[in-house]
Amino acid sequence: ISMITTEVAYPVFVQVTRKELGATFVRFTQQNLLVLAPFLVAVAITGDRILAALYGAMPSSAGSAARVLCVVGGLRALGFVMPPVLAAVGKAKRVFVYNAIAAVVLPSSFAIAAHLGSDYVAVAWAWAISYPLAFAILASFALPAIELRLATYLRALAGPLACTLGAAGVGFAVRGWPLAIVVAAIAAAYVGLVAVVMRITPRSLLRAFSPSVTAAPAPGTTPPPST
Repeated sequence: ISMITTEVAYPVFVQVTRKELGATFVRFTQQNLLVLAPFLVAVAITGDRILAALYGAMPSSAGSAARVLCVVGGLRALGFVMPPVLAAVGKAKRVFVYNAIAAVVLPSSFAIAAHLGSDYVAVAWAWAISYPLAFAILASFALPAIELRLATYLRALAGPLACTLGAAGVGFAVRGWPLAIVVAAIAAAYVGLVAVVMRITPRSLLRAFSPSVTAAPAPGTTPPPST
């Protein structure tokens, strides 16, 4: 799902002005997190039952691993937007450095966890412990490159985080109910919170996809006559 955002983000980052880059990056980050958050909440609360519904009976450790990996999923939702913005401002070498560091740190942590742990949940914990380090390195490359202050970035995440925690609270309160009801409650709470906190509603989404807005003509060209 994040790859869709990544595919769209790069051409947009290339077209906007340097002054608009930080705000555009924040919007893409919020959008990606808002799309992925309800999935992460549902897995964190009902991971074992979702896995059982999809794949049949599984050991309890499978649900534990899925819940631990939700931490990684949240950071991945944020991190996916950073490489495109670095490439757009001519800092692709920093993306290479990040990938090189991640290629060493993450597999090494997996190998150590697999050697020390008793099952594959240890590898999930290795993800949750080591990936924040890789994310911190990536953020330290991306935010200065677009002149975005860390405080501004964190404030932009407050709204999506509030919606996520609110939906998680509702899901946790009804976690003992049938799976379909729990998922529906999480979805309903999340949609309501996004509408109130982020001012994003089905109507606003429809307006965003409306073809009534015409792109501005390129500089030096004459716009076509209206019909």
